[in-house]
Amino acid sequence: MHGVRSFYPQPPKGGYNSRGGIAAARCHTELVEVCGVEFSPNALAAPPAEAGLKGDNPHPTQAVIATPWRGLGVAVFLLFLLLPLTIFAQQECSNGVVVKNAFLELSKDQTQLQVSLIVDIANASVPSREALVLTPVVKTKEKTFEFPPIAVQGRNHSKVNERTQAFGGALSYKTPQLTIMSDEKENSQTRYVSLTKFEPWMKEAQLELCEETHGCAGCTANKKCYSLGENLIGEPVPNFITPKAEEVKNREKTGKAYLEFPAGESTILPKFRRNAKELSKISRAINLLSKDSNAIVTNISLRGYASPEDSYAWNNELSEKRTQALKRYLQRQLRYDDELFEVGSGGEDWEGLRKLVASSKLRDKRAILAIINSENKPDAKEQRLKRLKGGAVYRQLFTSYFPKLRRVDYALHHTIRAFTVEEGKEKIKTAPEQLSLNEMFLVANSYGAGTPEFNHVFEVAIKVFPKDTTANINVAAVAISKKDFKTAHRHLDAYADVPEAWNNLGALYMLEKKYPKAEEFLTKAKEQGTAEQAEGNLILLGKWKKKK
Repeated sequence: MHGVRSFYPQPPKGGYNSRGGIAAARCHTELVEVCGVEFSPNALAAPPAEAGLKGDNPHPTQAVIATPWRGLGVAVFLLFLLLPLTIFAQQECSNGVVVKNAFLELSKDQTQLQVSLIVDIANASVPSREALVLTPVVKTKEKTFEFPPIAVQGRNHSKVNERTQAFGGALSYKTPQLTIMSDEKENSQTRYVSLTKFEPWMKEAQLELCEETHGCAGCTANKKCYSLGENLIGEPVPNFITPKAEEVKNREKTGKAYLEFPAGESTILPKFRRNAKELSKISRAINLLSKDSNAIVTNISLRGYASPEDSYAWNNELSEKRTQALKRYLQRQLRYDDELFEVGSGGEDWEGLRKLVASSKLRDKRAILAIINSENKPDAKEQRLKRLKGGAVYRQLFTSYFPKLRRVDYALHHTIRAFTVEEGKEKIKTAPEQLSLNEMFLVANSYGAGTPEFNHVFEVAIKVFPKDTTANINVAAVAISKKDFKTAHRHLDAYADVPEAWNNLGALYMLEKKYPKAEEFLTKAKEQGTAEQAEGNLILLGKWKKKK
């Protein structure tokens, strides 16, 4: 595992150099002017112990504040008694640079705001003549504050900057607080910490990371900013799971056609009773699918069922013949090859009859269900039903319930092509069932976390994929952000054994002030590494418990 270097503002020893000395002096000056805090000459500001991030120095130096109180001498205090606000998942920047464990902290007296993050260059490849400049930003629609930047430099770019500054020249970007050489991989992770005066508008601010590339022709025009999250003040952060992309998007549309036949016959008669309506229903579904340029029909499955009158063997044969007749009818209408169809027979539908009776208000419901659920063979069950109440019950079932069992279930199997994010934005409104969960996730992210459009996508996703684990965990995250605890529990409680759900369960129990349960789930999430937000939520939980 790579080590973590800690970089904190301090007066440089033995002069200034390109490794950040000038920036350190500037930051030191700003701390005195902006924050009203003075460091001792040899002190470093160490991060909070709860942050869980250790530097290479086994004896970190405490920060000290010079105190004017007489008779006390020099009092030693922790610079910040900080309230962690949130921790976010890692952000991949250009050239393989990764920023992770970014979090904001507010001083106990709520006068200072500090940002902390780790820059990981383990897989970075910044060109030698270039520098990737990263700037943490807190912003609302009306206001923005930029923290001092971080520069990940190539070797030649660093030398050019040294010469420029030696001759009094200015860099093409603000002097960085932290400078990292892209090719120095020994300690690939470096901690960045910076602070500023806290202002009330920052309570509603979001944390962003902006990047610019310097040293190449015209490259600074392509400025990018990444959202690192929201809910900055004192709220646990739920996590969203990125769904796996589907290599092939297989879908099916299902339905039922209730066809009527003359007694004992299996020929399709389109004009017989309600057959025209039922046949048009299935034909219309297939036609709509076949005309959809985004879909390719791969299989049409037909499965016929019969009601229990007459013998079980005869009904099995009759239901199969009637299903084959429907297949031939559809082939003539749609001109599909024989290989596209899959035909099966379900025979007498006793399970369907059981469900109909169970949901009915029949006076003899209990007696009827006892016969249906018995171990008797189908023909024996039918004879027992005929004898019940002198045949009156059977006649009622024959008239009102048996017709609902004579049907053909159909399933239209098809594949759907992949969609771009812009296409997905339209599909989420018109045909969300054609999108994969991964495509929906990308559409949501294009709107920005926490926006109404972002939340809406996950609420649509759960309607399309109601039994999917990822869809349930993600829509629960939306509910947590809205403090809709009832909805969050409805989607999370069934997944208490799923590691990816643990952070969200912990966040939910935190908000409900059920701290032991919150700690249980957040600790498991942190130990298993299933959500990077778990560590920050645990820190916040510790602060909440102290304030009880």
